[in-house]
Amino acid sequence: MPSLHWTGKDAAVVAIRDVPYRPLVAVPRLSYGEPETENLLIQGDNLEALKSLLPVYAGRVKCVFIDPPYNTRSAFEHYDDNREHSIWLSMMYPRLELLRELLSEDGSVWVTIDDNEGHYLRVVMDEVFGRGTFIADISWKRRDGAPNDRKIGSIHDHVLVFAKDAGNASKKTRAEESFNLMKRTEKADSQYRAYEEPFGFDKRGPFRKVDSTGNAKGGRYVESLVYPVVNPFTGEEVFPRKGRCWVYRKEEMLQMVADQRFFWGKDGKAGTPMRKLFKSEAKAGMTAPSIWDDVGLNQHAAREIGLDHHSGHPSLGQPVAAVGRSYRRAHGRDAGRLGSGRINDQAREIEILFGEKASFETPKPEGLIQRILDIATNENDLVLDSFLGSGATTAVAHKMGRRWIGVEMGDHAETHCAARLRKVIDGEQGGISTDVNWQGGGGFRYCRLGEPVFDGHGSIRPGVGFADLARWVWYRETRQPLAEVPATPLLGVHQGTAYYLLFNGILGDRRPAGGNVLTARLLDVLAPHDGPRVVFGEACRLHESRLTALNLRFRQLPYQANA
Repeated sequence: MPSLHWTGKDAAVVAIRDVPYRPLVAVPRLSYGEPETENLLIQGDNLEALKSLLPVYAGRVKCVFIDPPYNTRSAFEHYDDNREHSIWLSMMYPRLELLRELLSEDGSVWVTIDDNEGHYLRVVMDEVFGRGTFIADISWKRRDGAPNDRKIGSIHDHVLVFAKDAGNASKKTRAEESFNLMKRTEKADSQYRAYEEPFGFDKRGPFRKVDSTGNAKGGRYVESLVYPVVNPFTGEEVFPRKGRCWVYRKEEMLQMVADQRFFWGKDGKAGTPMRKLFKSEAKAGMTAPSIWDDVGLNQHAAREIGLDHHSGHPSLGQPVAAVGRSYRRAHGRDAGRLGSGRINDQAREIEILFGEKASFETPKPEGLIQRILDIATNENDLVLDSFLGSGATTAVAHKMGRRWIGVEMGDHAETHCAARLRKVIDGEQGGISTDVNWQGGGGFRYCRLGEPVFDGHGSIRPGVGFADLARWVWYRETRQPLAEVPATPLLGVHQGTAYYLLFNGILGDRRPAGGNVLTARLLDVLAPHDGPRVVFGEACRLHESRLTALNLRFRQLPYQANA
């Protein structure tokens, strides 16, 4: 498969290897609502945060939605989005790799982007996810009119959609097999009408007229599908129009005519009947098109955040302009486009949040994210946004009854995202709240990234607990998450192999004879397993021949746990 090459790609491809594993540390004073919630708001660099999530959430995320920096080549006060193209690509590559690891086998990733990097991003995602996992490039109408600074002005963004797994021989990916139909729109329902016929109105209700013929040209002619049908009102024989054939077998067609499944016009004299598709028989939903112009514009997000606009600040009294500047410095997001009206579109949302105008990033309307989550997820599924921005993804996921993880760096996570989510939990009525009958409730845990488990020399840092190391060891060996850490050295069994960790006095005795060193005496303490065993510990006092006889492999901490 062709691939994209840029300066620094070799380093980007192996970048994950050098990212430290940093466990999450809860910050209770910034958490809110129900204390036992699974929802996480993480403050920190998203590359490090994604790696910290792997030992617990690998393969568990149903839907990823991200709105990464657009690299718009526009300069702003205190912030320059004019990143070199190669740097932008190197930034995205390892993050996409980690996001793929976190997705469930039937999961999908949705990425908003514009023309500056959109086509390059498509090629990079082909490489990371596999070309066969591509689902769609959706065009989302983000503004009403074209900007007047160009001869041809863009009014849409791309939403690139990829699956985790391509699936089998089916044309659909694993993710598409689990997708939901899009909610029916008023426009779609308006196509169903009650039509007068020679006998009056059909008692089965309103219907939509569907062509009963197909194109017979280009080698698609089927002789058996060209036959006469008697018009029940005139008694005349009717054939399909020249160059076309019926789409139903003769027996089926005649039965449908007898059942009055065809519309022959008000007076019953139509030359070609149209099939009746009754509204009562239509699917509960509809196939999503690849052009979305009905889910809200960027400026619509201005009215959706719903924080107290009389306060003048989100929660901690940080000046509005300072919040915007710190966000852009920390996040590296698209803060707007000079001359395009994008800043003005989004400033209205910040007015609602902060009580005055502010130069800020471009939040996505809740309707856009609702459409995505309606299609890609069901209630209680896990949603992840690692470029959280204004917090729209987590706000929508919360209102829709999904579990969620949001990642944002800098003070913005606290001053903006957490503030918005507190209002959501309190029952704010902006955005999609009325549509989903949102009444409030739930909660989130606020977390920051802790110190790396391993220091710069590869040693385990003092103070690292058994649970943090256990999660990492298990994931490193099995590529599976460890949702619950056991209270014994046996971490679990994967594909017939049992994994044990001797660390930090898990057996209640730190002495070599009974703690972190594998000895003959300790073998009797370990949980038995009829199959291969792997033991991680500080040292081993058993001879290699004894280990072989016991079908046991020893791996020394910290070196063989951080390779």
